[in-house]
Amino acid sequence: MRGGISERSGNGTAVLLPVSGDDPRSLVELADYYRALLDRGGADLGDLAYTAGALRPHGRRRRAQVVTDVPQAREWLAGLASESTADSGTPGPVALVFSGQGNQWPGMGRGLYASEPVARDLLDECDDLLRAISGWSLLEVLAALSPDGRINDPAVLQPVLVALQVAVARQLAHWGLNAGAYVGHSLGEIAAAAAAGALPLADALRLAGLRGALMRSADGTGRTALLGVPADEAADRIVAAGGDAEIAGWNGPASTLVAGGEQTVTELVRQLSAEEHFARMLPGDIAFHSSRMDATAAELGRQADFLHPRAIGALFVSTVTGTEVSATELDAAYWALNVARPVMFRQAVDELAARGYRTFVEVGPHPTLTPSLIDCLARSAGPAAASLVVPTLRRDGDERADLLTTAARLYEAGHALDFSALAVPGRRAVTLDPPAAARPAPAGPTSGLRLWRAAPARRAEPGRLAWQGTPLASFALAAHTALGALVPAGDSRRITVRLEVGARLTAPDESYVAVPTGEKTVDVRLGSAGTWTTQATARLDDATDGCDRMDVAALRARCGPDRSADTAYGHLVALGLTSRSRPAARIADGPHGELLIDLRPAPAGTARSLVDLMLHGAVLAAAGPHQVFLPFECAALYAPRDTERIPARWLHLGRPETRDDGLPARPAMVLAEDGRVLAEAGRLVLQPVTADVLAELARQENTATGAAGDPSALAALAAMDAADRIVAVTELVRTAVARVLRIPAGRVDTTRSLNHLGVDSIMGLELQRRLEADLHTEIKVVQLLRGDNIDDLAADLSRRVGETGSAEPGPGLPDLDDPRAVERLLATMDDLSGDDVDALLERLAETSGDLS
Repeated sequence: MRGGISERSGNGTAVLLPVSGDDPRSLVELADYYRALLDRGGADLGDLAYTAGALRPHGRRRRAQVVTDVPQAREWLAGLASESTADSGTPGPVALVFSGQGNQWPGMGRGLYASEPVARDLLDECDDLLRAISGWSLLEVLAALSPDGRINDPAVLQPVLVALQVAVARQLAHWGLNAGAYVGHSLGEIAAAAAAGALPLADALRLAGLRGALMRSADGTGRTALLGVPADEAADRIVAAGGDAEIAGWNGPASTLVAGGEQTVTELVRQLSAEEHFARMLPGDIAFHSSRMDATAAELGRQADFLHPRAIGALFVSTVTGTEVSATELDAAYWALNVARPVMFRQAVDELAARGYRTFVEVGPHPTLTPSLIDCLARSAGPAAASLVVPTLRRDGDERADLLTTAARLYEAGHALDFSALAVPGRRAVTLDPPAAARPAPAGPTSGLRLWRAAPARRAEPGRLAWQGTPLASFALAAHTALGALVPAGDSRRITVRLEVGARLTAPDESYVAVPTGEKTVDVRLGSAGTWTTQATARLDDATDGCDRMDVAALRARCGPDRSADTAYGHLVALGLTSRSRPAARIADGPHGELLIDLRPAPAGTARSLVDLMLHGAVLAAAGPHQVFLPFECAALYAPRDTERIPARWLHLGRPETRDDGLPARPAMVLAEDGRVLAEAGRLVLQPVTADVLAELARQENTATGAAGDPSALAALAAMDAADRIVAVTELVRTAVARVLRIPAGRVDTTRSLNHLGVDSIMGLELQRRLEADLHTEIKVVQLLRGDNIDDLAADLSRRVGETGSAEPGPGLPDLDDPRAVERLLATMDDLSGDDVDALLERLAETSGDLS
């Protein structure tokens, strides 16, 4: 025990149980099989969760549930038969979004510390650092956290929040969530920089403490208010109200922060309130993120000269500029701007959406940015249903269960997780004999070789490409699968991997298996459940020759001045291709087409795929304005698994050549700082692909899913007898509520109000979008929070479906943008908790939390 926080978690530890299939039948059959196994005592719950997640392939249709005991698991599994499940789709890269202060709560961090060793180690490290830096204990503050304690001191609160957010991010990374981008809101930028590896942890904590201490001197600088109007309108109103204020933040499309003199800000709030617009004065006498903070910012810039930012392999999008910045720019001058300049949150989200990011995970003790993210994405990236916004911790929640729920939602959307890391300690594999629909294809004669399955979550692929947000099938992972099957540990022989005719182009989440076809050959298959595609063939070469070390100084000497890799990346982006991050920083041209690529450092603790780095560099080097070249063959590949964690510093691409069939090829090597060869390919062969070809191949692979919301299904509902239609719609709503509450549908009481069932405003947004997708309707969030139960809601929706053939917005529903309607709503919301009312106000304002 350290700092009064217990390190032991109690009985009933939460586990994440996944079930998947390539179609509804296989998913339900597997769920029934798991339930029967639990019924007869054939498996421990933790063992079953580990086996189902870590040792089985995963299908395109996915469900996952956080459960703590066998009865709960059996109930959930039984309810899957009545649920509709669409394909997981193409999730694209993940952005971690770090909130600012204002969402702290008593007890935060304690559950994480007690249940998760990875997070506990990080918090212990922060405790040691803060004792040395500031003389107080992080763990003692967390253990004694109370509404009126020292946590109200920003010099204490800000480093506490940074430590907690980095611990959450570290835990998610341990579970296999590889983020491609980092963004932070105000204070959250410090946590984002630390989690990404741009700032050493000690520097980040010291900076947060300094920033918080200097905030004390900002008292009396003015006032800050949140206005429910777009920024251009707010700017016009500032002029009309006296001009002594400025835009302090773009929180959302119609939510703007202003700060300045008390008289002007007060007049703005008065005018907008009189016109029945949303307007709210923030507490305190500080003009946050305005020029009135210049003196505070200048002092921070003078005192923060201890910072030593470093390059990272991920994307860092600034809310100071609204665009990407190099992590090495996060020096004292940058953090001064972070205090005194407006928060460009909406612009940062737009930048990420333009780069193909559709999955956003809010990292913080309670969700405050989630509503703003949803609204920003709905306008910048198209329909909100195409994006996924997932919170992490919740106020007063079970922190392990909350984080597992985050993982469950990511898994259901198609993201890969490391279920070995997710499993409880002491878990054992369960012998499964699942139904035929959920079994992988038989391996056939082994000829002394084993069936080998890749573990993608353990090996980050920063250079893996996605086309219009859809990840391409990973040639690197196929090669690693073949290496694992053909080359025993310690063996230095090489293999040749070649793409097979008919190989899949896209694959949001793969399970690869190597199926032996001879003594020295395997087929590498891609798929899940009962559907497998031969993706590549591989053979073992007996040659072991190769280079152990390169003279990096000589390489650099014969290359010309280096250039930014941005131009090459621009060619890829122009064709709709993006990568999870940009591992190549600079490119130097040598004689006869030779290239030396300077690689960005990997995030701390990340094992990068060396094969991925070689393939990515070759693709980048060959990219042009109208055509891209993708991997086709990798000959004489040597990538020993014991080199994966040695930092890769350089990528050397040898002289290009053209094969007899016209395809370009060249050798490649990944080098350590000292020139040690970490991985090598005697020949990388690429094939040309145009944007038109990419579009056609993706179209051919896109299959209809028959998901809810199909017009034919709506027509069938409309044609039902009224009584039957109410039953059907009630069940549809009950299932949707169960999904957002993460409980079995059988436990949802349709006669209780939704807020009494536990639906808060954030869940209400998710429920709104599920029902809108199912019924092609517009549903106001207020309808889900005003006290209606499922029976009431289903009766209304059923009536509208029967009258029009599809649901339309009902007459007379209160409008969230109408302050008078909001007043009437709040007057009838006695049953809502104070937290729910606050959360609804946050939704109305599209706010991003406290901006200090």
